[in-house]
Amino acid sequence: MASVLDPASPAEQQGPPGKLLVLHIRAFQDNGRWCAECLDLNLMARRPDLATALHALFEQVQLYLEIASESGQWDERVPRPARTSHWISYYWIAFTQEIQRFLSRTRSQATFRMPVDWRGRLIGA
Repeated sequence: MASVLDPASPAEQQGPPGKLLVLHIRAFQDNGRWCAECLDLNLMARRPDLATALHALFEQVQLYLEIASESGQWDERVPRPARTSHWISYYWIAFTQEIQRFLSRTRSQATFRMPVDWRGRLIGA
């Protein structure tokens, strides 16, 4: 799903060139629907399944970063962190996820780290 990006030409670099963002994502079920939340930008998507929730969130992230870059308000808008309680929940989920992996149980919650460039494009393999 992720791919290595080609470097942008100087004309395309309206945001901080070469800046790498690692976005913290948490996903959880709520009343039978999946919620995917980007804690660094305070964005959330709710969908019937995990894959569509993550896809919708990724589209929101791309649009948000594009607008922040094009408007010249990158430093004011990135990051825009979620509430502390959401971060505590993220680290709690990450902790329990590691315990579940250790105990080889299935999981109904997930945390992700999503490296993106300043345009919101995935970086990595």
